[in-house]
Amino acid sequence: MYNAKHRVRFICLLGVVITALTASNLLADPFTPQSNNTIVERLPAAIVLLSNERARLASQAEIIENFSPRRIEEEALAAYAIAHKSQDPRAFGRTLSVLQSWPEEFEKTATIHLLTAAVLQHSHQFESALTHIETALTLEPKNQQAWLIRAQISMVTADYAKARNSCNELRPIARQAITLNCQAQVDSLTGEAQKSLDALAIALQNSDQLRMQDYLELFITTADTAQRLEQNTLAENAYRAALKLSPDHNYVLINYAHFLSAQQRIDDVIALLGARDESTLTEEQRIVLASALMQSSEPELIKHGKRLKIAIENGFELAQQRGEEAPHKAIAQFSLLLDDNPSDAFRSASMNWTHQKEPSDSLLLAQTAIASGNLATLKALKQWLENKHSEDTRIEKLISKSEKSS
Repeated sequence: MYNAKHRVRFICLLGVVITALTASNLLADPFTPQSNNTIVERLPAAIVLLSNERARLASQAEIIENFSPRRIEEEALAAYAIAHKSQDPRAFGRTLSVLQSWPEEFEKTATIHLLTAAVLQHSHQFESALTHIETALTLEPKNQQAWLIRAQISMVTADYAKARNSCNELRPIARQAITLNCQAQVDSLTGEAQKSLDALAIALQNSDQLRMQDYLELFITTADTAQRLEQNTLAENAYRAALKLSPDHNYVLINYAHFLSAQQRIDDVIALLGARDESTLTEEQRIVLASALMQSSEPELIKHGKRLKIAIENGFELAQQRGEEAPHKAIAQFSLLLDDNPSDAFRSASMNWTHQKEPSDSLLLAQTAIASGNLATLKALKQWLENKHSEDTRIEKLISKSEKSS
């Protein structure tokens, strides 16, 4: 733990310099350098290193003296709130910078570990994120948010046993709606999707026990699960209900947009995303919108879609120049929907699937495998889904159609 009594021990140098000067030296003219680049004397390496170390320790001492754990936590929370809302990689980078300003001399709090995990989760560094979550749980075993993040990461990486364990750990410390939603998500991914929908429907009827956030989360899980089972009316009603509660919810917007696009409801996609400020849209949302605009019958909308496509390409290039990790999922969608490049789409979708295996990732892999003719991958994906007891009518239909045509 951090301790106000910490002290930094400075190294003091006691040096005795003895200079022997001859009489001629005393009478000699002073040396004048011919230019600013002339080396007058080289300091011993040890002196240079010692000077650097003293400067480092002085700076470190200032940081420790002014260290305020609450201030760093508050700054990190504020930065993360902006990043979460904008989904801008640069905002997540700023959040990470705040988190990294915590001095190494002091033990990090559970909150710092939680926020670090959330940032790492966003950049798909799931293993490192879980390490921080486990540390947070060591510090606070009943931290509800830590168990929820652990469950979510485990579901994204298809470690459903760990996800189920996290949901079970929530039971004694979280409200019933939270634990039910967690359990419903795991059930929906492991062969009990209809059971999950039934439980969600019952929970949504018990309005007296629900908070606004409960409604939102339960509607999202309902929409996700119904969409995979192609219970389209239920899925659409749930998406609309979720958007009424949270009109700018990025996850709901992109999944509802994909839902509409799959049904070729191009005008509805444009209505959903086109009225928004494009600078606030995520890369994935912009790709779906550009695809819808370019499928329109109106020349102006088509031109708009082409301009948006160029802007997305430029965004990818700028991100690469900044050294940001390639957004494999977005690149796969761009290559498939906008660039007519199934080979690149499959390559990026495959790289994305090695990191995360949510239903949307598996669907994208199936779509790109079919488009590029990679039937071996499609066969392997089918076997993986069967082993996991995953239910996704959309993928099952794609695979069945591909097998019949081949």
